[in-house]
Amino acid sequence: MRAECIRTIEEIALSDPKVVVIGSDAGAGFMPELEAKYPERRMLEGICEQGLVGVAAGLASEGFYPFIIMIAVFGTRRCYEQLLLDFGLHQLSGCMVGVGGGFPYSLLGPTHIAVDDLLLFSAIPGSSILSPAEPDEAICLAKYVRNHPGISYMRLGGTDDPLGHPQSDITFGKGRLLGEPAPIMFISCGSATLAVQRALEMLKDSGIRAGAVHLHTVKPLDVDLVRNVGRSAKAVICVEEHRQIGGLASAILHAFTSGESPITPARFVSVGVEDAFPHGYGTYEEMMAHYGISGPALAAAARKLTSVLD
Repeated sequence: MRAECIRTIEEIALSDPKVVVIGSDAGAGFMPELEAKYPERRMLEGICEQGLVGVAAGLASEGFYPFIIMIAVFGTRRCYEQLLLDFGLHQLSGCMVGVGGGFPYSLLGPTHIAVDDLLLFSAIPGSSILSPAEPDEAICLAKYVRNHPGISYMRLGGTDDPLGHPQSDITFGKGRLLGEPAPIMFISCGSATLAVQRALEMLKDSGIRAGAVHLHTVKPLDVDLVRNVGRSAKAVICVEEHRQIGGLASAILHAFTSGESPITPARFVSVGVEDAFPHGYGTYEEMMAHYGISGPALAAAARKLTSVLD
């Protein structure tokens, strides 16, 4: 997904003279065609995230559209004040592409685990948050944000598997229904949706009816779809490769409870990172399993709910 998204951004920059690409610690061979044709619009600024975002904001103020590409944990934490004030306060447009959102860099330990990036970006007024699960979504959303106002965050996770559902239903701000509505519904974003799909396959083999909604756009949330799920399902399981506080679960609960007619599903279960720093080291798969974001763990959670609902 990372390679497809970055290639798409390069293609956008090659065809649009107002697009600039700024990378931090991107490595050799980063966007070679853009470097060869328009080197002034392909910048590698090294490991100096605050200055890099300041440069991007300056360019945005002069009418350029910057794509800023960084490791997710540094692109959201280390230069947060610049994102909030330089971009957010001044209503400038651009896109931060966070590579490795969640656990892809977990072998490097807690300092490289980005499980508060959605929380941080959601607090920037006027921001948008994108969390694609597959290359097709990343490509489609990268093309969309070029002309979307405000600062956007594109979170690229650790999987490249396709969802196996029609590409025609990839629309900014709209969720994707995977399967049919069912008594137990998963709601997820990003790479966690791949684990949800595996759980659905296991539950189908067990004769348990379950469905899923994938939200590649976390902000703005598809409130209508989320509230419809809350009305119709007996149980909702929110799954995210993120902290349970301030992430997708918080956004869903806000959608349920806001407005003139609050929604109260019979059961709501949140699967994600608890209110504690991630500890230890492990592979991506090990960390996902540790936090219950795996097909077997999610299928077990749904089976447990089935016994309670019956």
